[in-house]
Amino acid sequence: MTDNRILFAIAKTFEGAPIVVLGIPEAAWEYMRQGQTHQFDLRKAGVPVQLVVFGAPDHAAAMEMLKPFTGDHFIDARDLHFGMDRITCPKCGMTSFARGDIENKYCGNCHQFHADMEL
Repeated sequence: MTDNRILFAIAKTFEGAPIVVLGIPEAAWEYMRQGQTHQFDLRKAGVPVQLVVFGAPDHAAAMEMLKPFTGDHFIDARDLHFGMDRITCPKCGMTSFARGDIENKYCGNCHQFHADMEL
């Protein structure tokens, strides 16, 4: 039997906000490509969120798959940015998601501000 389960972890960011991290093995990806869903009730882990992950051949098909969960009450937000803020050091290539590093343009690996680096 193929293990088509998604892996997930719940942690806190540096700012203390909860973060859900998903790992999707190839077998789970193929399972979703066939129109199947993975459903998580993270309330059981103390996070007040339910999560449904599915695959679809294109955006139109994905929008149709949303309807059993939301009816017609959802917003197409493909043009909005929901990615996590991050900064990548131009010297060493390390990426940081820490708010202080981003705001100060600082690399904790090099222990230098980007403006002070000799590249």
